[in-house]
Amino acid sequence: MKKILILLTGIVFIITILVAGACSNGKTPIGLAKEEIIKDSTRVTIYLKAIEIGGEKHLQMYDSNKPDDKVVDTLSTWVVPGTKVIWKLDQNSGIKKINKIGSSK
Repeated sequence: MKKILILLTGIVFIITILVAGACSNGKTPIGLAKEEIIKDSTRVTIYLKAIEIGGEKHLQMYDSNKPDDKVVDTLSTWVVPGTKVIWKLDQNSGIKKINKIGSSK
């Protein structure tokens, strides 16, 4: 009986090690190419700035995933479920406050 118990304990220990080694940390979003993998998928910061184009006010945005990719009025970014999204005003943004942020879908 003692030998069987030791054998079963060893099998459970080996299974635990195999399962733990097969688990990933979840930082690689499924469906993205290697060059699109988010560096830190636990937090994404989106920066906002008011700009004027042709006498009309527009919203210039970029995020911490691609800080050099500034867009006007429409920003699409990939976030993993559970990611904390932080909205910040860019330096000299010309924006007084953010009233409401919502999903377009």
